[in-house]
Amino acid sequence: MFDLFKILYITPFYFPNGQSSPKNKYYIPIYIDKDEIVFAFLPTRTIKVPKEKATHGCLNISNQNYSCYIFKKDIEVTDCGFYFDFDTCVYSYQLNEFSKQMLSEIYKVEDVDFEVIGELKKSEKIELLNCFINSRYIKRKIKKALILELANFS
Repeated sequence: MFDLFKILYITPFYFPNGQSSPKNKYYIPIYIDKDEIVFAFLPTRTIKVPKEKATHGCLNISNQNYSCYIFKKDIEVTDCGFYFDFDTCVYSYQLNEFSKQMLSEIYKVEDVDFEVIGELKKSEKIELLNCFINSRYIKRKIKKALILELANFS
């Protein structure tokens, strides 16, 4: 469950704030720091960017406060051929950190509590990392780690 860049489908995901009801959600672990995992959260069917700008890949428009990575439907994004059947995206301001211990206690059984969908293609990893590195919403500590991660793909 802690492999970087593998799309996880968590069924259901329990929001730590307790204010939202549990929902099935897609997540991508993009960074691990000791006991914390930073997840990119993919909202389902909710893209808040202008349709004419919603192309596959990075969208950073600082004067309009958009910073996201868009996964267009029907475009293969993993090495195993997985694609989303709807447009979805990762908003850089919605990156979340979770404790490995907490996740291990709640989501114990693969294919019951969560499903590993597949690993992002190398090109998608690079584009996603570059997108977050260039976003003004990402914390400096995480940006530094993502820059180091990106160097692994060179």
